[in-house]
Amino acid sequence: MEPGSTVLDAMPSSIAAARAVVRERCRAAGATDLSCDLAVLLTSEVVTNAVLHAASRARLSVVATSEAVHVEVGDDSTEMPRVLRLRRGSPHGRGMALLEDLAGAWGVREEPGGKVVWFTVSSDRQP
Repeated sequence: MEPGSTVLDAMPSSIAAARAVVRERCRAAGATDLSCDLAVLLTSEVVTNAVLHAASRARLSVVATSEAVHVEVGDDSTEMPRVLRLRRGSPHGRGMALLEDLAGAWGVREEPGGKVVWFTVSSDRQP
């Protein structure tokens, strides 16, 4: 399936818009409910980092099939994300840990003037 791409403004409402784009692409491709739900959750975390922490527009790209969902989120910050292990009760900082724990694969690549955080969720992932 062709990738669905969009650019989201650096505002909190863009997080919900990103979730809607991913859910629509997953459904159109026949992705499993589990892989779709995981992709939506992880997209929310990565787009939150882009619009709130990087204060950047988020460049969202989604490729979904019945076997897997691949999401990329680009932003204009050169600061690389870090996986934090926080104590129970800490209100922030869990997004990258969720990505590490739930994605089948993920990574970050540098681009001129920014970076892209990507992840893949496979339909054969066990709950």
